Amino acid sequence: MNIEYITNAVQDCTEPNWDGYGAQAVRQESIEFAASVLSRLPVALRPDSIGVDPDGSVSADWHRRDMIISASFDEGEITYAVTSDAGSICGVFNVHENRGLNEWLPEFRIRLALHVGGLHVLGDPALGEAFPPPARVAAAS
Repeated sequence: MNIEYITNAVQDCTEPNWDGYGAQAVRQESIEFAASVLSRLPVALRPDSIGVDPDGSVSADWHRRDMIISASFDEGEITYAVTSDAGSICGVFNVHENRGLNEWLPEFRIRLALHVGGLHVLGDPALGEAFPPPARVAAAS
């Protein structure tokens, strides 16, 4: 998922009031930040849809069984919410000047993997050796 894909997905939101209710135009910085994060996710964790929130930030949504995950990308911050039949949670990931994208991206990917239900991607080498795939139990002879 590159910047061109995201730019095309949000092209109808480049002018103020694109929704008829006073929404801000999508910001280039938000497009670039979303692309920098989403392009680093394994294919199994790519979002189902890309959009724009009324504040001009890029949003991504994942739809799984009885769960919806939404994330907004804006100026070094990811605000996310997970809603399911079991309840909902929300949070914010901040990119600080002294903590770059590569430091917190694995944590975001792991949380996303857990919520999306793609636990198998925890064995992805890009996630680091801290989270190896589950050990297989040998069959008793």
